[in-house]
This record gives sequence, C-alpha cells and structure tokens, in this order.
Amino acid sequence: MIMNGFLEKLALSSHENQEKFRSSSWLSPKAYLVYKVILVLFLTPWMPYSMYLDGSVLWLIYLTHWTFTAEWVYFCTSAYQAFRGYSTKSSCAESRSSGIPDVETQSASLEKDGNIDLNLPLTSDTPKIGVLEYVQWIAYYITLDCCVIVTIVYWLFVYEGKFGANTFVLHTINSLVMVFDQLIVAMPCGKMHFWVAQVYGVIYLVQTLIYWGADKTSFPIYDIIDWSNSPGGAALWAIILICIGIPLMHMLFYGLSQLREKYIVKSESIRT
Repeated sequence: MIMNGFLEKLALSSHENQEKFRSSSWLSPKAYLVYKVILVLFLTPWMPYSMYLDGSVLWLIYLTHWTFTAEWVYFCTSAYQAFRGYSTKSSCAESRSSGIPDVETQSASLEKDGNIDLNLPLTSDTPKIGVLEYVQWIAYYITLDCCVIVTIVYWLFVYEGKFGANTFVLHTINSLVMVFDQLIVAMPCGKMHFWVAQVYGVIYLVQTLIYWGADKTSFPIYDIIDWSNSPGGAALWAIILICIGIPLMHMLFYGLSQLREKYIVKSESIRT
C-alpha cells in the first residue's frame, strides 16, 4: 500500500482537471491568452537567431538550447490551451445569454458563478487529459526544473566575458519568465515529479557521451563536463546537477506553487 501510494505520487496522472492546463490562477481567460501569446511572440525569434550565431549543427549540442526549446514548446502549447480556455469561456457566456444549455458547462471541471472553478474534486466522470496536456506538462517540468540550473551554471562556470542580447535572453530571461509564470498559471505541480527533468538530464548526459565518443579530440561542450581530460569531474558534476540540483530546483518551484495556492484560498475566503 505504501509503495502504491509512492508510485501514484510519481506518476503523471491522466486524471487531472483539464482546465488547470488552460487557465490562470489570477488572470481572466482573455488576459491569460494575451499573456501567453506575447511570450510566444517574444521567445520564437531567439531560436533562429541563436542558431545563426552558433551554427545549426553546434546549436544542437548545448543544454541551453535544449532547455530553451522545451520552454518554447511549453509556451506554445500553453498559448493554444489558453485559447481553448478562452473559447470555452466565450461559448459558455453566449449559451447563458441565449438560454441554451451548453454541454461543456455541465462537465465537472467548468463554471462556478461565471468563472472556471479549478478546485472542484476529481471524479470518475472527470475527462482525462490528452496527449497535448502531457506534452505541455512534460515541457513545463523540464523548463521549470532546469532553467535556473542553466542560468546559474552558465554565469558561474561557462561565461567568458562576451555579453549580448542572445546570451541574456537564453541565460537570464529564460529563468525570470518561468518564475513569473509559476505565479500566474494554474498548472498542477507534483511534489515528486522532478523525475521528469532528471530523465531529461540523463538523456542530455548520454548525448554528451555520444558527442565525445564520436570524436575524442573535439572540444568539450562545457568545461565542467570534459570526458577527455576530467572524466571523474564530469561524472561528479553530472551526479550533482541531476541528483541534487534538479530536485532542489523542483522543491523551490513546488513551494512557490503552494504559496500561490494558499494565497488564492486566503484571498477568496476574505472576499466571501
């Protein structure tokens, strides 16, 4: 029973409230959609620009670019989900004004006094999340748990004094955006879900080994992950970042999400 409970906490449950993937904890559906679209429009140009600066082939070897791609995927899927949430809200409002019952308003996850109720209990009738929600969720966890690590490691161990807008966006704005986003979204954030980013970290680590194995005379991707000159140090850094760094970052963002939820509950109780 204890093991089953532990495994349930690890799993990305398909039995989640779909509206949490489409809504904000604070913003109206329209404002949330505008916020997500603005971020997509801001982030998108930096991908081809960074490819141009680093070369399309070399671009693929850096953790910075992997994580920035995950962030872009997260915000693209979030923007589409926000559009779905806004469309649902609009159709519900039209149905109420016309007196025609809307099927979606009768689902367990929808409206309460004209607003999306994100706290209704899940039941066997609650629609399961689909592939799009899983893609959004996985990209969310990867970005959430790795963006700050990318920022810290870059500025402390990689930065060589060449500063530019691309460097600042991919190694600082990336983290600031996710911290702010965590205060805005209603995305479910599981305490034990740091394993998603750990799997991502292991996959990237394997990529560095493949890169090194293909040409042992090539330059290391990062000096701290130098399999030719310091394999022990590279392995130690990998263990520290994957086994300690990622869970630590996840707990910080998980705590932030819990503070957000508690503040929302407190605010609602004051209003009522």
